[in-house]
Amino acid sequence: MARIVYVNGQYLAYNDALIHAEDRGFLFGDAVYEVCPVLAGRIIDEDHHLARLERSMSELAIEPPMSRAALSHVLRETVRRNRVRDGSLYLQVSRGTAPRNFLFPPEGTPRTVMCFARSEPFDKLANQAQKGIAAISGVEMFVQQGARQFEIWTGKPAPEEEMLRVVLHSLRQGSDPAEAATAMSPTLKTFASAHGTPAPAPAEAPAAPAAATAKAVRSLRFMTQPSDRIEVRRLDYD
Repeated sequence: MARIVYVNGQYLAYNDALIHAEDRGFLFGDAVYEVCPVLAGRIIDEDHHLARLERSMSELAIEPPMSRAALSHVLRETVRRNRVRDGSLYLQVSRGTAPRNFLFPPEGTPRTVMCFARSEPFDKLANQAQKGIAAISGVEMFVQQGARQFEIWTGKPAPEEEMLRVVLHSLRQGSDPAEAATAMSPTLKTFASAHGTPAPAPAEAPAAPAAATAKAVRSLRFMTQPSDRIEVRRLDYD
């Protein structure tokens, strides 16, 4: 079945649904949107979504393009025409089309309204939710970022154990080790139990070869420019 998109008063075929090149939503993100779940053909929390849309438009001083009742009709008709039983509905309202300018367009400029709906396999998504997805903790991300910086500065891969020592030490500063352990990833917990309490102090950074130091200074040269507004530091091992 061909998909149907609502654009500025018309229900158009998906490939014919176009927005002007100078629409402010496209140029400046000068727009608001709502995404509504659709279950068994019904829009979930429709009133709450429309209330939030109105509040968002009010905060941005975007005049509503139509009454709430008329907008509700557009939403439901878009779902009906696309024969969506389970899926999602997307609605966006921009300040409209006008010659590109940071100033707002004149009052009375028609807002751009676009709405589309699509079916989604919620049963498959539910099965995926049961299995879960891979994720990375903030601590693990910190270790990865630190390892990359270590490699930039020294020209050598960072020893994982040393990076974990640094992170573990920072987590335990000023807090009970048992409390800090609850926030650690499994990898860090294993490391902590192996090394006991207190945590070892972070190892001193090895002396960087001259070439690696020069490379680090070049990559961070923007931080060494004189400034009367901010304090800058030279991040190398000299």
